Amino acid sequence: MEYPEWIDRERRLRTRILLDWPEARDEGIFRICQSCGEICLCSEKSCPNCNLAEITKEKIETAELLSGNRIRCQYRFENLP
Repeated sequence: MEYPEWIDRERRLRTRILLDWPEARDEGIFRICQSCGEICLCSEKSCPNCNLAEITKEKIETAELLSGNRIRCQYRFENLP
């Protein structure tokens, strides 16, 4: 599978998961990688884009999540089995 096809699917799935997470849905608080700005899932210990563990919580607008620009998952894609 090529990256453009894979990331489109991944963005749809992650967006659904993130919008169901109560803290994100109710308060707009998301887990953000401080190194690359990736929006991370609550279960991720390291960033799926750069693989660093510099994740903190920040408030962002839902529109920014929905744009998909901060869901890239490059490291995860490059390391798929």
